[in-house]
Amino acid sequence: MTLVETKTTPRESESAALVYRFLVLHSRQASQRGRVLLLTDDEHDLGREAAPHRLLLEDEEVSRRHASLTKLPDGRFRLEDRGSRNGTFVNGHAVRDVVLEDQDIVRIGGYVLLFQVLGNDACRLLLDPPPPCAGLVGESHRMLEVREAVRRVAPGRAPVLILGETGTGKERVAELVHRESRRTGPYLTLNCGALPHALIESELFGHVTGAFTGATQRKGLFAAANGGTLLLDEIGDMELELQKALLRVLATSEIRPVGSDVPQKVDTRIVAATNVDLERAVEEARFRRDLHARLVADCILLPPLRKRREDVLPLLRHYFGAAHAGVELPTDAVEALLAYSFPYNVRELEQLAASLASKLGSRRRLELSDLPESVREPVALRVRPTPSSPASLPPPLLGISRDATPSREELVQLLELYKGNVSKVGAFLRKGRRQVYRWAEQYGIDPAKFRDARDP
Repeated sequence: MTLVETKTTPRESESAALVYRFLVLHSRQASQRGRVLLLTDDEHDLGREAAPHRLLLEDEEVSRRHASLTKLPDGRFRLEDRGSRNGTFVNGHAVRDVVLEDQDIVRIGGYVLLFQVLGNDACRLLLDPPPPCAGLVGESHRMLEVREAVRRVAPGRAPVLILGETGTGKERVAELVHRESRRTGPYLTLNCGALPHALIESELFGHVTGAFTGATQRKGLFAAANGGTLLLDEIGDMELELQKALLRVLATSEIRPVGSDVPQKVDTRIVAATNVDLERAVEEARFRRDLHARLVADCILLPPLRKRREDVLPLLRHYFGAAHAGVELPTDAVEALLAYSFPYNVRELEQLAASLASKLGSRRRLELSDLPESVREPVALRVRPTPSSPASLPPPLLGISRDATPSREELVQLLELYKGNVSKVGAFLRKGRRQVYRWAEQYGIDPAKFRDARDP
């Protein structure tokens, strides 16, 4: 068996139909973050001590042989906990035996790992990524696909269709397509679902004086965006009659203002965006098949955040900005953030970052308790309650990390404060009694010497 560990997917992987790997998203050791563990054979172990066929995870909370991986006949991998001291968790839940799926978050000790299943195209992009696009944050292969698609379609004149769930950043990508196209005209937008049919037609094509009661001549968005780009957001909500008019514009590059029979030539590029399944809408006769065929030729599909979990932490730090650039993220908080599904995608993460930045103030550490209840569960359900919140801790404890191995001096300090109560010391450090006793033995400390006979 050959075990390959590297910072990137090796070129040899391109010959395989699928590549299975773990990506280290978080470790207490900064040097381990970004490390890749390739699953190159049918069986692997994960553990703290080096051994043949073992994926080495050097962390005191990892058991010697913590878990094992076995390849199934269908190509997937089964993860089994091997009676580890601190447990194995997938997407925040304790597991004994589970079949891993792409984008599963695996917690083993102080490591948070992302399980990935990559095809040849994904490997190619990771090996030779396209140039960065300003405004697009993320180095996942799915965001590299978006960057590549933007570079491909931006220089053209054909309409572009951007598909993605709510909050995935469709408007941001549309603006990027315009910027990369180098068109000299303006970039304008219209939300097709926000206005009734009659108003949208006037907004798009303009109208002449007398077109309706009280109307004076007005230029529409197509004419206003001449030489530039017009984003039709939520095009899946556009009424069928207006879809027909839009199809005519795409075919002839001509518009007719409401109330006029005189066509006007325009050089306006259309970028359309929607979270509607247009193929299903076509089958249900809610969207024109011919219009869909024109739009889908140059299509950019934006992935939901749950399909690119390796981008969550970079995005969070991006939204934190310079003021909170150095905020420490402990393992429990990282696991909770990465395991959360973010149903409203990047927009939800951006709002969360703003809320957390306000809550943090001048603090330099983000605690699990800072996260909203919907985000911190289920991780919070299994974490031992701490004896007090960070804000109410005695001053001597504020400088002691609750997610790292305490020094001898720090352990003595904790035993003195809690009068030798090993359970309370363990609760503060988020560890069990046995781990505290192990540390005490390692440092040559007798917890009983700190106990007060009157203290229950």
